[in-house]
Amino acid sequence: MNRYKIAIVHDWITSISGSEKCLIELLKVFPGADLFTIIYNPKGPGVKSSLLSKRRIHTSFVNSLPFSSKLYRYYLLLFPFAVESFNLSKYDLIISSSFGYSHGVITTSNQLHICYMNTPNRFIWSGHSEYKNNRYKSRRNTIFANLYSQYLRLWDYSASKRPDKIIALSQQVQNRISKYYKIHSEVIYPPVKTSYDLTFPTKEKYYLTISRLVPNKNIDLTIKCFNRFFRDRKLIIAGSGPEEKYLKKLASSNPNIIFKGYVNESYKISLLSKAKAFIFAPNEDFGITPVEALACGTPVIAYKKGGALETIQTNITGVFFSELTITSHKEAIDKFDSIKFDTKRLVEHARRFDESFFRKKILTYINNELKVFFNKS
Repeated sequence: MNRYKIAIVHDWITSISGSEKCLIELLKVFPGADLFTIIYNPKGPGVKSSLLSKRRIHTSFVNSLPFSSKLYRYYLLLFPFAVESFNLSKYDLIISSSFGYSHGVITTSNQLHICYMNTPNRFIWSGHSEYKNNRYKSRRNTIFANLYSQYLRLWDYSASKRPDKIIALSQQVQNRISKYYKIHSEVIYPPVKTSYDLTFPTKEKYYLTISRLVPNKNIDLTIKCFNRFFRDRKLIIAGSGPEEKYLKKLASSNPNIIFKGYVNESYKISLLSKAKAFIFAPNEDFGITPVEALACGTPVIAYKKGGALETIQTNITGVFFSELTITSHKEAIDKFDSIKFDTKRLVEHARRFDESFFRKKILTYINNELKVFFNKS
């Protein structure tokens, strides 16, 4: 591997969430790789304490625009130009870590481009209606959103043909890649740290959710459910984001709903290990935090869609609610309370997704593709 010059391209780095954890593991597998990203915010939540703070990072021209680190979504129309502006001509292998744009980098026929795709761009494909309804209210803005999305769909479909190979984050993502891009992909699940030095403390009587506070996480549904049916039970919400003010207002009449804000890794694990249950309400591409909860010996109450179907076993590691309604949510919690979960079995199941498997599989896959590609060249 040392004979190849490697570049890793990630969409943007403004906080540490699931896609950034994948990126960090890629950098551990390929420590000599150069890192490129559209926007880098070294002060973003979790960034300063991560491996990324110790790396030299090449950014695009968008990074120099006013307030780009916080208001980067206002520059989305520039992102295709930003990834295409990276000069990657000196590299043999380009690995794009994409949830929207980085798979669109320009490479030559002498370079191998492998994309690890977290998801095809949700804003213009699978989550378009949801995004538009949450972000654009006026008729004028709706028209703008439709035009904007049409342009990005055309660019994105064209960009999807640029990687030589695509790896999908999950079966859910593999299905989207097939549907929107008409491309076959291999599945390699993302890395999850599942080995913790825990004595598995006695469970406390609280339910927990940890998430970025954004509309598609459906945290408002959980709050409404507890407001109506479980006002005598404690719900802890950890995380930060643009929905924080709205969610706190929604929960303001219920003293048993507690917001912790952004929590560091050690406190997160402490919260997970002591929680009675972890609640996971979004339709996610995979969902790393539910697996972390299982690794901490905590069962999961999850929405029966997306990546949760690949990580949660019904009545063994958790329970599902089938609809995004407070009634369905309540029924799942009631069902959860009637089941006794085996902590050892939860932990053993989580280990199937351990970061060590990701490193081994991604390295084997890329090594094989390098041999095939450069033997042909």
